[in-house]
Amino acid sequence: MEKLSSTLQAAYSITVSFLTLLCSVTPFAVMSLIANAIGSQDDLSGAFTNVAYLIAANLVGYVAHFLITDVGFFY
Repeated sequence: MEKLSSTLQAAYSITVSFLTLLCSVTPFAVMSLIANAIGSQDDLSGAFTNVAYLIAANLVGYVAHFLITDVGFFY
């Protein structure tokens, strides 16, 4: 039983270390994918316009979520 416990603890420690590494590398991977997608565009103004629409839609979603959940449910 002692050996199983130490084996599970080691597996847990390795898994947490791997997930921590993965989470720390993810922003760089996403940024490189976005840079590759933007770099391969012929129409940069259109690409940046689409990115601006995406950011605006995200912000509208945040505001709608706040108004519906926090304001709507609690008042």
